[in-house]
Amino acid sequence: METAGDVHGTRTAVPASHRRRALRGRVLPLLALLPGLLAAALLALLLWGLREGSLAQVLRWGQPWLNRTADVQWHGVRGALLRDGRIERLQWQQDGLTVTLEGLSWRWADDLWARLWRQRRLALAELRAERVTVDDRRPPAPRTPPPADLRLPWLHALETPLHAGEVHIAPGWWLGDVAADFRYGPTADENPSAPPAHRLILHAATLRAVGPQGHLTAHLQGTLALQAAGAQTLELRAEAHAEVTPRDAPRQRWTLQARLDGPLAGQTATLQLHGEVQQADRGPGHATVHASLRPWAPQPVRAATAQVRTLDLALLWPHAPRTRLHGELRWTPEGEDGWTVSAQLRNDRPAAWDRGGLPLTTLRAQARLQGQRLEVEELSAGIGPGRLQARGALQLAPQPSPWGRLPVQPLTLVLTVRDLAPRQLWSTAPATPVQADLTLAAGAVAAQRTVTLRVDDGVMRLQAAAHWAGAQLSVTALRLLGDGLQAELDGELPLGAGQANRSAGGTLRLELEDVARAQASARRWLALWPQADAGGSGTAALRIAEGWRGRASLRLQWGPRLPGRDPQASPWQLHLALASLRPPAGPDPGWAVHDAWLTLTGEARRAHAEVDAIVEFGGRRARLTLEPTPLAWSAEALQVAPSALRLQPVHPAAPPPARLAWHALQRHGDGRWLAEGEAALAALPAWLAWWGRPVPADAPLQPSAELALRLAWRLDVDERAPLAPHALRAGLRRTAGDVLLQPDGPQGPRLAAGLRAADLSLDWDGRRWQAQLAWDSERAGRFDGALQVQPPQAWPLPPTTPLLGHWALHAPPLSLFGPWLPPGWRVEGRLQGRGRLHGTWAQPAVDGELEGDGLRLASLADGIDWRDGTLHARFDGTALELLALRLPNTGGPPDGGLEIRGRIGWQDGVGRARADLTLQARRWVALARADRQLQLSGQLGVQAAERRLALSGRLVADRARLRLPPADAPRLDDDVVVRGQPAPKEAVRSPWPAGWDGRADIALDLGEDTRLEGRGLDAGLRGTLQWRQEGRQPARLDGEVQTVRGRYQAWGQTLEIEHGRLRFGGALDDPALDVRAVRRFSGQTVGVQVDGSAQAPRVRLVAEPALPDTDILAWLVLGRPLAGAGAEAAILQRAALALLEQSRGGRPALPATLGLDELGVDAGGTQPDGSVRAASISLGKRLSNRLYLGYERSLSGLVGTVSVLYDVSRFLTLRGRAGDDRALELLYRRRYD
Repeated sequence: METAGDVHGTRTAVPASHRRRALRGRVLPLLALLPGLLAAALLALLLWGLREGSLAQVLRWGQPWLNRTADVQWHGVRGALLRDGRIERLQWQQDGLTVTLEGLSWRWADDLWARLWRQRRLALAELRAERVTVDDRRPPAPRTPPPADLRLPWLHALETPLHAGEVHIAPGWWLGDVAADFRYGPTADENPSAPPAHRLILHAATLRAVGPQGHLTAHLQGTLALQAAGAQTLELRAEAHAEVTPRDAPRQRWTLQARLDGPLAGQTATLQLHGEVQQADRGPGHATVHASLRPWAPQPVRAATAQVRTLDLALLWPHAPRTRLHGELRWTPEGEDGWTVSAQLRNDRPAAWDRGGLPLTTLRAQARLQGQRLEVEELSAGIGPGRLQARGALQLAPQPSPWGRLPVQPLTLVLTVRDLAPRQLWSTAPATPVQADLTLAAGAVAAQRTVTLRVDDGVMRLQAAAHWAGAQLSVTALRLLGDGLQAELDGELPLGAGQANRSAGGTLRLELEDVARAQASARRWLALWPQADAGGSGTAALRIAEGWRGRASLRLQWGPRLPGRDPQASPWQLHLALASLRPPAGPDPGWAVHDAWLTLTGEARRAHAEVDAIVEFGGRRARLTLEPTPLAWSAEALQVAPSALRLQPVHPAAPPPARLAWHALQRHGDGRWLAEGEAALAALPAWLAWWGRPVPADAPLQPSAELALRLAWRLDVDERAPLAPHALRAGLRRTAGDVLLQPDGPQGPRLAAGLRAADLSLDWDGRRWQAQLAWDSERAGRFDGALQVQPPQAWPLPPTTPLLGHWALHAPPLSLFGPWLPPGWRVEGRLQGRGRLHGTWAQPAVDGELEGDGLRLASLADGIDWRDGTLHARFDGTALELLALRLPNTGGPPDGGLEIRGRIGWQDGVGRARADLTLQARRWVALARADRQLQLSGQLGVQAAERRLALSGRLVADRARLRLPPADAPRLDDDVVVRGQPAPKEAVRSPWPAGWDGRADIALDLGEDTRLEGRGLDAGLRGTLQWRQEGRQPARLDGEVQTVRGRYQAWGQTLEIEHGRLRFGGALDDPALDVRAVRRFSGQTVGVQVDGSAQAPRVRLVAEPALPDTDILAWLVLGRPLAGAGAEAAILQRAALALLEQSRGGRPALPATLGLDELGVDAGGTQPDGSVRAASISLGKRLSNRLYLGYERSLSGLVGTVSVLYDVSRFLTLRGRAGDDRALELLYRRRYD
């Protein structure tokens, strides 16, 4: 039996041959599967390459490798790797060169794989781009030959057609409709060792260019072949048919042919260029060019010759001027690095530059170029009748100068200008010939040149002398003389960079003897510069107004070290003086400066400024002063110490001075200005009066004499954009005084507003304007508002500029307006509201709520007491919607009242507002006086538009009580004048407000409870009236009024109104009358009948059965028939006659008709002692101021009584009676109030 130790301890050796057989048994099956695995992997890769999205995946995998040397970006990738593909945008960028392809698509050839596998030939059926943009911003660099080997790896051949919709190569230049073929492969040469070549065959392309002088269209064709190795021979053949359309010339056609041959390999490669330009249709224009080029040399043109004949440059190049050139240009080599340049040209069509032409008429030039040095042996140019000649030497290398870095540096120069008219150069310049001499000669010090200049244009003369060395220009003498002005500079003024340590010193004087003459000279001289009077976008405009008068002088002194540029500069001083300076005369007297001076005294970069001037504004003089104010500045910054300007009117009763102070005023190096300060103005009414603009005496708001204002401001401005400050903050605040309310003008009552605060702030944060207004007063209410405007960069603001804001109103108690209401009227209540502002600058809109409570309007003397009213209104854009204005009844039915609804709109402005209101009354107590009570129901419409009112509706009198005043009520005679009362105004017959027109159509129903009382009448009224009126035409009243249960008290008797009708058929004051009042007795009825019209009534006595007038009157007055034909009958006849005369229009009353002062009828009655007093008639006559005679007769007695009264004094009267009563009486009377 084996143990565990035996098992583990015994090992059997395996032979090596057995191990190899086992390994082969395992590996051989795997090797047999490897071709299948590779075929499967290749099939899987092929299937994946044919799937949509494989192209985008490959680009993502390859992006890190592509971005190693360049930046490649793309988007919009569609298609498969092994099928058609499209990329919406592909951009490649490297070292400042950017190529962008839009709409790139391709399609592989059908036999792609067969050619690629058998012939190593790659073919595309199509390669197309909708738009190609080339942006080359690479810095200039030396040109180098191409690589020695331009052959493609592995491929023997490459073929693809090229198509492009647009190829943009430079601003204003692009190619369109490009169709070409690119081929790479062996040449047709029999030599098998010949290197392959790159070929581009351009079938068609259209070149377009647009310029200010016109546009160019050229149709291109050509071939280009370049060997991929060896000498890299280049062969170019190009042909173009161009069509040029100048701006102001007929269209021209040209044919261009060019040939370029030669090798490109090596630094000394030389190409031969031959070009010819011929005007189509056998035109006269022709040019030929022969040149030898070394493309990799610093100077690529080795030799060249150009001949032109009747050549118009504008027809070849849209940006070029129009010409007609004849002549020849030569570029001839001289040694290894020298050339001789010569030109002889004639221009048969010269024109000014601004007319699109070339001012030259002839040009003859001869120069030598040796390295970087150009020597001009001869330069002669003819410009109109004038001539320009120059000779000298130039260094063709960038050099510093006082005007910046120039591409060339003049070494020596002699320039002479004779009879040159500036108008030949620019059509708007003056035609006065100019003479000038400029000399640049070598100075005594190395690298220094002396510059002298003399210019005379017939208006001004300029003489200057200076020294120029590198970037340093030192002016040693300068004179400018003209009519009315003289400027001199004595000393030395270094200009340019690096001048801080250069010594300087001198004096600059400018004298204007007569501003008007000097101005005219300056304008004529500035006219030499075409841009001096130009306007428009992007062009600086210089305008000098004519007509100024006065004198001015400027003096600047400085020490040896130049101020402003040397930190250790010497002291300097600038003094400017003005005298009698006035602007151009006009209808407005304007302003003037009588005596003014400005002094700046400084040292290094610090100074003190001081101003003192007498200025005049419209005939009013004031003194403007600035206390000595420190200034400090650096190279680009400026800081002004806190100070203030004071303006003090020169007048015996002058107001306090105005003050403009700043706490901070500085300019930063980035061109930003920061300023902060305040302005104070006290006694505003006095300032307005001094300015000639006093507050009108009848203005409803009148400022108090001590009203003072304070304006705090803060400004942040970028001088590169002066119309768009970064930040602006200003706040206007009332600091003292009050405002007086006087709606009725100076003759009416005045009331102080009790102003507590009045603040207006304005903020600009660079993007939007914000304005806030806060008004708080005791008697003029409280208002808070804010407005925000985000304007475009334009001024004035466009009408479509949006607005955004809010407002809140707390009106003062309406009772404050009581002093300005008619006597006896009273108004009470409060108004408040809030909302927002929106809309545009041209059409602002308001939204919000307006509430009112405790509203009351009362005139107790007139019976009007409308109280406890409420208002609820809403602002809706450009309208105020009156939701409800309610006036409840206070003493009438609790459910009654007046409610007003409607809308007031101002879509076309407040001046053309429209209103549409509806008044709804329901048992509304309109009048509530003892003798005048009215309760109404119904609806009334009110429309107002363009100063025209329209009233319409129907009203019903639910209850009315009208009491007529007594006929003998006391009143003042017409000849009594009450002092202290305004004169009575003339009655206005029109119901419309002054300046308004209107239309009315209102119906009034008198209802069932309307009564008229007074003067003996007590009757109910029924009926309907219609009031119509159009414009200023007379009003028309139609309808009928009837009496109901009426009584009339007359002659001591009560008459029953049997019927009464007033018929209105037009005029308000002349209705037709039909009234019958009777007194009924047993068996007899008597009365009065009134017919006719109110203007011509007819009164007659009636009876049933019929009776004579005297009997009728006896029945009416006495209640019985006459007893006989005595004196009693005579008196009644006279009474009837008087009554009838009045009905016929007679004026005298009944007593006056009888020749009496008094006539009365006593109806009789029971006396205190129980006896019965019979009815009687009394009459009297005053014989003098003291004596009165009277007679009284009882209608039932036989004897009358005669009375005599005599006024002994003011208080004593003696009365005697004889007849039925006999007596003698002494009466004492005393009246007490």
